[in-house]
Amino acid sequence: MFRNNIKILIIIQLLSLVLFAQEITRVEQDEQYKTAIKFEQSGEYQKAINIYKILFKLQPNNQTYYTHLKNNLLIVKEYDKTIEIIEKWNTKHKLNNEDEIELGALYYYKQRIDDANLIWKKL
Repeated sequence: MFRNNIKILIIIQLLSLVLFAQEITRVEQDEQYKTAIKFEQSGEYQKAINIYKILFKLQPNNQTYYTHLKNNLLIVKEYDKTIEIIEKWNTKHKLNNEDEIELGALYYYKQRIDDANLIWKKL
C-alpha cells in the first residue's frame, strides 16, 4: 500500500513538472520572439534563426514563426533548410502564391527544374 502511494505521488509530481514547464514555455515564447526580432533587426540572422527554430518546433502551426524562420533562412542562403521548412509547412497548410513562387525558385536554384516547373505551371 505504501509503495503504491509513493508511485502515485511520484507520477503526480512528474505530471506537475511537465505542465509547469509547458506553462513557462508559453510565457517565455513572447520574450524569445521579441529577442529574435531584435537579432533580426540588428542583422544577427543566425541567432534569430536559432530562436525561430525553437519557437516553430513548439508551435508548428504558427504562421508568424514560420514566416520569420523561412525569411531568415533565405537571407543567410540556407536554401536546403528553407525548402525543408516550406515543404513541412505545406504538409499541413496550403502555400500562398508567394511561398509557391519561392519554393519554385529554390527548386530551380538547386537544379530541381522539373519540381520548379510543376509548381510554376500551377500558378
